[in-house]
Amino acid sequence: MRPATSVLSKLRLRQLALILYTSHGGSLAEGAARSNVSQPAATKMLHEAELLFGGKLFERTPKGMLPTPIGEVVIAYARTVVTDLVRVAKDVDAIESGASGSIAVGTIPGAGPTVLGHAISRLTKAHPGITVHVRVETSDSLVPMLLDGELDFVVGRPHGSAARELKFERLARDTSQPVVVGSRHPLARSGEASIAQLRQLQWILHPPGNLLRLATDEAFRNADLQPATPTVETISYTFALALLQQTQLAAIMPTGLAALYETSKLLRILRTPLGVHLGPFGILTRKGRENVPAANTLLGIIRKESRMVRPGRIGDTFLGADG
Repeated sequence: MRPATSVLSKLRLRQLALILYTSHGGSLAEGAARSNVSQPAATKMLHEAELLFGGKLFERTPKGMLPTPIGEVVIAYARTVVTDLVRVAKDVDAIESGASGSIAVGTIPGAGPTVLGHAISRLTKAHPGITVHVRVETSDSLVPMLLDGELDFVVGRPHGSAARELKFERLARDTSQPVVVGSRHPLARSGEASIAQLRQLQWILHPPGNLLRLATDEAFRNADLQPATPTVETISYTFALALLQQTQLAAIMPTGLAALYETSKLLRILRTPLGVHLGPFGILTRKGRENVPAANTLLGIIRKESRMVRPGRIGDTFLGADG
């Protein structure tokens, strides 16, 4: 076995960055570009790293450069080192600018204005020096960012095989996602839609493969209907809300968000036979990784608020997020 001191004395941070970025893009050219080195220099750096670790880190395939078993181990280490150093730099910048810390958080769209919005509101009042960077995406997009260390934690759902590397704390049970229409839609007055009327609606739906889209398609089948063909596909509820007010389209929306918009008379929740159900959502963190103090402060607020919510009530803070 090679001595650890040999690796510590000879391995360079730029080599780790190159290895990590090459694994992201599946090509040495992309790794070189993101590491800000020339491709010949990148080739030499990778070769030196492979000599140091005693084996190939990548195999060249028609699908790009894929990590070897040794490469997987080194990439995991590189991810930890590089992302921690990026976080250190951000926190130092925050302190120098007068802030007391920074947090990078991911949230699924339905939880942003409710779960995370309420918590950040309380955080900024109690700790005005903390800066919060928020990414709003679906869980399948957020989980890789969490694993790569770009995010401190995610409010979402476990996704795919990567769920094994994550710790999940449930905030809300399985929830039904209602059908909504604009406040001037013909069905808005009655507030309900039959199976026959559902067949006639035109839809705003999430893209194929998204968790909410899969649940929506299943709900149509359970109601003996063919899955709807969308007129518009988007994960943006802001865009969907604008369309609902201008068109005769219908959409599936998280319960809490739909209730918020209905209270503002921007849309109407319909009573329908269509039961669109998603599994529980909650806090996702990386196993074996400690969060920075500022992130733990925000997590503490979210956990405290989740214990104060009465389950099952339409419009509750912690019900109905999607993605």
